[in-house]
Amino acid sequence: MALASILDILAEWPGKASLDLSYGDETSGQGSGRVIVKELREPYWVLTAQTGLLDPRTLKRWKARLEALDNGKKLFFGYDLRHKYPASYPNGSWPTGGGFDGLSAHIKSVGGDGVSLALEDLPGGFALLEGDMLSFGYGAEAPQAIALHRAVEAATANGGGETPVFEVRPPLPFGAEAGDTVRVLWPRCHMTVKPGSISAPTDDLGWGTVSFQGEQAKTP
Repeated sequence: MALASILDILAEWPGKASLDLSYGDETSGQGSGRVIVKELREPYWVLTAQTGLLDPRTLKRWKARLEALDNGKKLFFGYDLRHKYPASYPNGSWPTGGGFDGLSAHIKSVGGDGVSLALEDLPGGFALLEGDMLSFGYGAEAPQAIALHRAVEAATANGGGETPVFEVRPPLPFGAEAGDTVRVLWPRCHMTVKPGSISAPTDDLGWGTVSFQGEQAKTP
């Protein structure tokens, strides 16, 4: 059976995986002491993943699974294993119980500042806190590009499931629009493995760890 076109390599990852923003900024000091920051490229997500100690058989299995990413030529889903759920619902205990799957909210509106939006189709009273993540597909091509964002402002849905406008980072992509489907359960983006980043040191008996880095792919 052929492998999927986009691999979910982290679904069974036996370790930790975290996401951070990488900024392409240039800084220059002024005579006044002020530092000027100039953006040379848009920020994007980078992933750092490492297993715990693995026995020889399991280690070889994970090396093979990562090699299927073809040194950055193949896509996988990148997400932060620490943030499967919003902070207010650590076990997926949504305000509506099983009536909300975490994958079917929508963008209600996009702010003109490029960093804010409002959501709808959430459970009434649903609370997003600073640090919670969300993702959504955008664009007409299939598979869609996926935008991944972290809330930098808290927002609580009203009784109709609509939030006020709140800010996120990184800035929203061109093409994000009202109606795009939003997931708050295990938010993710498309990534590629950073070439040359896969490492699998072992001891004399073959026990060891596997680690790698990923970089956000803006288009599928």
